[in-house]
Amino acid sequence: MYPDMESDNMVTVLQHCQVSPPPGTTSEKSLPLTFFDLRMIASSAKHLFFFECTSISKNQFLESIIPSLKHSLSLSLKYYYPFAGNLIFPPNSGKPEIRYLERDSASLIFAESSSDFIHLTGKQTRNTTEFLSLLPQLPPESMSHDTLVVPISSFQVTLFPDSGICVGFHLRHAIGDGHSVVKSFFKTWASITKAGGDATFLSGEFVPYYDRTRFRDPEGLEFETIVWNVLEKITKEEWSRPHHPKPNNKVRATFVISHATAQQLKKLVLGRYPFPSHISTFTVTCGYVWSCLAKARAACGEDDNEMVHFLTEVDWRTRMDPPLPATYFGGVSKTVKNLAREREAASKGWLLECFSSPKFKMYDIDFGWGRLKTNEELSIDDCEAIAVA
Repeated sequence: MYPDMESDNMVTVLQHCQVSPPPGTTSEKSLPLTFFDLRMIASSAKHLFFFECTSISKNQFLESIIPSLKHSLSLSLKYYYPFAGNLIFPPNSGKPEIRYLERDSASLIFAESSSDFIHLTGKQTRNTTEFLSLLPQLPPESMSHDTLVVPISSFQVTLFPDSGICVGFHLRHAIGDGHSVVKSFFKTWASITKAGGDATFLSGEFVPYYDRTRFRDPEGLEFETIVWNVLEKITKEEWSRPHHPKPNNKVRATFVISHATAQQLKKLVLGRYPFPSHISTFTVTCGYVWSCLAKARAACGEDDNEMVHFLTEVDWRTRMDPPLPATYFGGVSKTVKNLAREREAASKGWLLECFSSPKFKMYDIDFGWGRLKTNEELSIDDCEAIAVA
């Protein structure tokens, strides 16, 4: 049993195991990091998925769900081996890569929580500290023959008896973007679980594409080398520093923009600005929240004439030349920056970043326990950001 830092929340660890791909199914592999991966090497992804299922007892969790999740995760790792691997930092400032060896594994924790499931999954203001016990810690790094070995992933499944289940993951973001992690790997794990361990459906959109040779460098700029020459100035201790969030005085809340409200916002915007002729729900939602935050900061004494910037990531797979397959596994995103035309403007004013994407279709994730009730992007606790789903 361990406490949730400075809160009253407690979880009891029921089982802590290491899960590998099925024996003999996955050979030793190495995966180089592209420019898109390297720029995320110091970041981590922290996410919680809450499923409401009042019919699952503790005995059922122990006897049925735990074995099922371990088996389905193992089958998923057969295809998504990077999650069982490690980030390798060679000596003499060599560029890092993802490496999988035959006995490598992913950390998987099963726990029971005494916290109020309804409270945690509500939309009201909640202290960020209340969620920390549901987030697994990343295993510590180690040294092997002068090479720094950094584990990539950790998972935790927490039972709220007669209320629900929370599935959380904590990942080194260099492994891939949200498309690779959520839309591909996580949905694969859930689908195999729901299918009772049957992975025969894995084809097409579920089979990851790892080929890095599709990245062309026609100008000979060697972006990976340039980026790494900058990043290696950061000490390896900073790369591998503990990523588990600490208690803070922040709160989080969930706000729902209904379809009707989104349509009203679109009409309002198009009435004032006739171009473009179409505006997406994502755009008006982010714009509305962003403007509210800017006004709130001004009301709290901030300079209301201060330049502000909004950043969001976009999937660059189909925009590459030539385009990458939709199943490409890795980081392929670029930042879209509004209200900052000059490069130096990025260092002025304050930034608001957008995490997640409605295109990940998180609410389609189904382990067989019922529909996802809500999800929490804990990475926004570390910066000024909003999470959209």
